[in-house]
Amino acid sequence: MHASLFNGLNSAQAALQFPLDRPFVIDVLGEIGRAEVGFVEDLKTDAAGLRQAYWRPNVLLFNRRDGKLKSFVGPIAKAMNGFSEVGLRQTDFDSIQQNWITAGLSYYAAARLNWNPRLTMENLLEDYARRGFGAAAAPIRKYWQRVEEISRLGVKIAHETAEDYRYTPEVVAELRGCLRAAEAAAAGDAQIRDRIAFLRMGLNYTELAETLDDLARRAKAGEAGLDRVRARRLLDLHRLVLQDFMINHQNMALGAPLLAWGSGGFGKWASLSPTPFKISDENLLSRVLDPKHGQTGREEGIAELFKAFGLEASP
Repeated sequence: MHASLFNGLNSAQAALQFPLDRPFVIDVLGEIGRAEVGFVEDLKTDAAGLRQAYWRPNVLLFNRRDGKLKSFVGPIAKAMNGFSEVGLRQTDFDSIQQNWITAGLSYYAAARLNWNPRLTMENLLEDYARRGFGAAAAPIRKYWQRVEEISRLGVKIAHETAEDYRYTPEVVAELRGCLRAAEAAAAGDAQIRDRIAFLRMGLNYTELAETLDDLARRAKAGEAGLDRVRARRLLDLHRLVLQDFMINHQNMALGAPLLAWGSGGFGKWASLSPTPFKISDENLLSRVLDPKHGQTGREEGIAELFKAFGLEASP
């Protein structure tokens, strides 16, 4: 931190205690969509005239502990729009977790907003869909708009109640429909089809993680008749999926090591297994090194992921 900067100012009133001719740091670490936007409004109301703001948010860390599909383009854009009105000079977004298949749109939006902090959510989504997906832009916009809606409801790291199950089979089916429509609109464009497959890997991972979250909640509640054999198979699949991301996708799809660390070794699933990140048979890990196995992004759900890793015949 440069000596001329005041660090840790998290309210407009605190900012006003310092000389206005020196830069100050807006260090807002709160929940995305609430703290950031609320602080902007405080600055606009109480600190008119500040012209050297430096925003250092943690807002891109929103899925570092679960890796699930989320989007907060609207709140990030609204915050940047507001900060531009009170004199934003610099930003330091901490940090990108390499969860591109589930948070990539928000990463893209943050980069574009640093170029033009007055862009709106609609501008950003249109730009992303048009530039990245061409003729498939409309269903891709619909996909991310739905993800944004779900994210605003709150996608929890672990399920505490049945209502926390956001990516239910019905919701996942709806999102798969968007991606199928995008693939049809791509009309054989191989590059766009690959980009759609990339997004589908994020939806598949989210479906798998939410399914395990729901099973873990039910196991913790002592629900009778829980299929623990299936739960163990899903945990094995999850480990193979993360291993595949790390080895065959160079952590540019999902940041597997950071996710394993941020989740505490997926301890939230301890009700399913005392060692949820440990695979039941270490020999299965060799499948990730076999070109016959692994994710392509063409898999439509958990059943096809099992087949992709040769697990369909497993008990």
